[in-house]
Amino acid sequence: MNVLIVDKDKKFSSNLFKILTSSFPNVDTEISSDFYFSENDCSSCKKYDVAIIDIDTVGNDVAEFAKCFSNSKIIGLTSNVNLIPKIINKPFIHRLFLKPVNSKEIVDFIKIQNKIKNSKRGVISSKNNVFNMLVELGFKGNQSGTRFLADSIWISITKGIVKLKEIYYELGNQIGVPENAINWAINYSIEQVNNDVRNDRLYRFFNVYKEKRVTAKTIIEFFVASN
Repeated sequence: MNVLIVDKDKKFSSNLFKILTSSFPNVDTEISSDFYFSENDCSSCKKYDVAIIDIDTVGNDVAEFAKCFSNSKIIGLTSNVNLIPKIINKPFIHRLFLKPVNSKEIVDFIKIQNKIKNSKRGVISSKNNVFNMLVELGFKGNQSGTRFLADSIWISITKGIVKLKEIYYELGNQIGVPENAINWAINYSIEQVNNDVRNDRLYRFFNVYKEKRVTAKTIIEFFVASN
């Protein structure tokens, strides 16, 4: 895996570099504190699997940067809260993190994305595959809501059901649990992660900031779209 890091904060880049190289056995990582290029030079740009760029460093060139690295998964970083609504839904930004951000959170995101990408059956290989990903995101493995959420994601993927009520109805028929009990358990598990002030991985992973909350709909739609 080839990774490019563009950030003026050399201490942050160095720390991210160390975690990347220790987490991935075959990673080739390059660091740049400044990245100058013109549209005419795109053909000579090296191909990267992942480009981690500080939007504040790249500045107004971010769109041109994205053109040159259109085949890369671009992970954006910014310390400007006001910039988030302007770029969070841009198609060239695969993921956006608000600084300050722990380097490990970025690496965790890449790990989960690689698991999705390298899954043997399509993208999501099984309910256990989904369950393990949820646990990595901070869900408690001993809660029924986590298992119900994994089951719901699997039902939506395999049966093409998109409405929560219909998903919970299908799951209820499979396991003999009332829909309202499934809904309560899933929401409880999600709230446990939402309210964990020591761990905001869920917020950062699903690009949810400020007063917004991660919901069952957000999570299910993400995994279905990834498939």
